[in-house]
Amino acid sequence: MLPDLLAILNAKRDSIRSFRCKYKSSNQPDEVSVFAFDGNKILLHAGGPVRQSAFDGELVRMIRSNGDAVIERLQSLDMFYRADMPLAKAMLLDPRLVGVEDFGVDLSLYLKKNGFSVFEETVNFDDSRCLLVATYPYKVYLDLDRNFALKRLESIRHESVADDKGFPVIVGHSVKAHSAHSDFVDYGNGIWLPSKIVTEHANDTSTVVEVVEMEVNPEIADAYFVDIFPDEATVLDSVRGLVYVWGERNSIDKALMTAAPSKPRRNILIWANVTIFLLAIGIYGWRRYQTRRRGDSKA
Repeated sequence: MLPDLLAILNAKRDSIRSFRCKYKSSNQPDEVSVFAFDGNKILLHAGGPVRQSAFDGELVRMIRSNGDAVIERLQSLDMFYRADMPLAKAMLLDPRLVGVEDFGVDLSLYLKKNGFSVFEETVNFDDSRCLLVATYPYKVYLDLDRNFALKRLESIRHESVADDKGFPVIVGHSVKAHSAHSDFVDYGNGIWLPSKIVTEHANDTSTVVEVVEMEVNPEIADAYFVDIFPDEATVLDSVRGLVYVWGERNSIDKALMTAAPSKPRRNILIWANVTIFLLAIGIYGWRRYQTRRRGDSKA
């Protein structure tokens, strides 16, 4: 069962070559987030300090919440990970294992990394026959009628008591948090993804994520991961060490880079010149005063 299950999950992962999703989260009910990738190119539009970010396979472009447009080299793909992303929840993408060459770690790699056991008897959950897979601290329910789609995820914790020597003894376990997936859509190639995910947290709060629009293996132009800056935006380009105005949006190769004056540097030069001028006047005045004083003393 183990090799077969991993083979099925691996086949599902390999069949997703590109992806684009618009979704809403109850944490930000008025915000529509966007997540997309095509190969190793990625785009994320969401709330937070960085409003929008894109990686074209070479450089990262960002629009910060204060309006700054930034170009820099990729530090880590973790910046594109959001725990509320539907694909992340549906396939257990783990940001700690994300790599540049293969964006995302799906359920099969997660299970293989942590080891798991499969229960022989199926479990009925929300009118679905599910295969129960345990990999501490999780229990994973895979929908048998939807090609092992993730139906429910439980985060568990051990309940323990101290023995006569003070050492903890596990006496059971309880569910710390769980997420339930529903409203599945068949995207072909055995890929079933949920349109609604409800997560109940340990502090008795919940998060609801609902898909607005989702595409699996769409054709996405390269410019989608490049042209995120508005016209006339001032770009802070740390790769080239320049500050310039963004002009041509259609292609980075044709982008009009008009050098913009650096205000802080210009102000420093102005104040430096004023200081030197005042210092020269001061020295000249001091010398005149000393000369006049010597003349008065001789008289």
